[in-house]
Amino acid sequence: MQKKVLLAGGTGMIGRQTQTILKSKGYLPAILTRGDSLPEKNIYHWDPVKKTIDSKALDQCFGVINLAGTNIGQWPWTKARKQEIASSRIESTTFLMEQIRTAPHPPEVYINASATGFYPDEDQDWLLEDHAPDNDFLGTTCHRWESAVHQNAPGNCRVCIVRIGLVMSTRGGIYPKFRLGTYFKMGVKLGSGNMYYSWIHLEDLARMFVFLLENKTCQGVYNGVSPHPLTMKSWMEVLAEFHKTWLTLPLPAWLLKLLLGDFAQLLLKGGQVSAQKIQAAGFTFNWPEWKQALDDLYKRST
Repeated sequence: MQKKVLLAGGTGMIGRQTQTILKSKGYLPAILTRGDSLPEKNIYHWDPVKKTIDSKALDQCFGVINLAGTNIGQWPWTKARKQEIASSRIESTTFLMEQIRTAPHPPEVYINASATGFYPDEDQDWLLEDHAPDNDFLGTTCHRWESAVHQNAPGNCRVCIVRIGLVMSTRGGIYPKFRLGTYFKMGVKLGSGNMYYSWIHLEDLARMFVFLLENKTCQGVYNGVSPHPLTMKSWMEVLAEFHKTWLTLPLPAWLLKLLLGDFAQLLLKGGQVSAQKIQAAGFTFNWPEWKQALDDLYKRST
């Protein structure tokens, strides 16, 4: 019998890739949706704002992967937008954990997304999972998001949290935005260019979620990043060399903050986030190096 894995946020970029990996390994992905339930297709209604969920969603469920949250990469970050970014993650997580805690037969494992925005803007030392959170918007939101898991976790369910870095994919995220300039033989350098980009290939990230699902010794927080972060400048140099661009446009930090407001945090905040813990658990990356990942992304986009 196939093991059922329930996904919140399962129709997003990461969720779709995770579904693909789950199916390839013989699992039965089930999706939580704001639309109508279609149990014959393993689709179940939920609305964490109204605190409603199809009672059958958690039936015979082996694991839950929660990726729910409004798109953080959408500009501008108005006050209302920032509130939505935070509440869509914290409230949905709290509600889902409450449902698991009161379920007659709770799942064996629960995995929740978080983000490397949890960490402060530090480029000198490696950032490990036990580091304190930043006090900016991203750090505070991630800390509250993770606290919603810790405070509501049932004792009989193994819990993991994945702090996701910059996800590289041809289907969304930051890569297509930077790739756009290369069509005109242009690259960019944001701010000083010295901040570290801790990134991960989309498929490696989806494989990591399934790895944590399957490995009973894994518990707690893990960084969802490749083992080789690069400074923004080096990251763009590899991209420029690969696509043979001939012009680099500098965009100073003050200008980005003036134009984008708090949204500039996404582009300027750096940190050498460590993948040591997930590697020590036995996970191997298919694309540990940026040049390898870039080659794969290019092949997928042509």
